[in-house]
Amino acid sequence: MLLKQICFITSTHNLCHLSVFSEKVYCRYYNCLREEISNSSYQSIFFPMNVIRCPRRIGVKYMSISFNPEEISQEPIPLIYRVFDAPIHEVSVCVGPIYGSESKWLEVAEFIEHYKLIGVRYFYFTVFNMNEYSRKIIDEYLR
Repeated sequence: MLLKQICFITSTHNLCHLSVFSEKVYCRYYNCLREEISNSSYQSIFFPMNVIRCPRRIGVKYMSISFNPEEISQEPIPLIYRVFDAPIHEVSVCVGPIYGSESKWLEVAEFIEHYKLIGVRYFYFTVFNMNEYSRKIIDEYLR
């Protein structure tokens, strides 16, 4: 039986940061009161496409990043615990970057519908300045 529900994680990046690579950043950890946990910052680097590895810390409820240890960090974001005893899905697909001014809505719809037929439930998109109509098709699948 194929489940009809599909879940997306969409990541949108600013075009001016597309080339960030190997730049030092600091993972900043916060408690449930959004107070920074002392001596808990971790120096990491940008990987391709703005990925930063920040290890888990006990008691952390929020995280943020900064470009130096003394800088005031961005507004901390809440962490979501996503480790489960049993897998919550069997198959997911990571979709390559979608960017450009040309319309991609038909390609997106065909891609999603094709993979739904073979049992994929989760799609992970990275979106770069997508045109409005293509973005609407992704937003429609999100609902």
